[in-house]
Amino acid sequence: MFKDQNGETIGLTLVTVVAVMEASGEWQFALNRFLLSLIGIGSAFLINIFFLPPKPQEQFREQIHSVFGQLSLLLRTAVSDEMKEKVFREQKHSLQDALRSLSDKYKAAGGGAEEAQTGQIP
Repeated sequence: MFKDQNGETIGLTLVTVVAVMEASGEWQFALNRFLLSLIGIGSAFLINIFFLPPKPQEQFREQIHSVFGQLSLLLRTAVSDEMKEKVFREQKHSLQDALRSLSDKYKAAGGGAEEAQTGQIP
């Protein structure tokens, strides 16, 4: 499927289109489904704006603190040799995934245009 920031949105859109197109020959039914889908999307948008607005900066900061905590733990255990090799590798892969996620979020927010070209994490 598509590799995009809005991967879930694309899937939901395709399901909605299939549901609307499923009404073979009944245009009123298809139009009714389409309008109900638009009402649902509009109401979700309004709820997101007024009642439960997303806080991407706060989520980004929390994720940065979590990654730094994980990095600190790995550095301490690597120096003191307290962690088994298998656990260390799992934690390292988890940390790399978290750093990749942070980097993608940073690029998506418009920051780091030069870093996005070089592939370096700021």
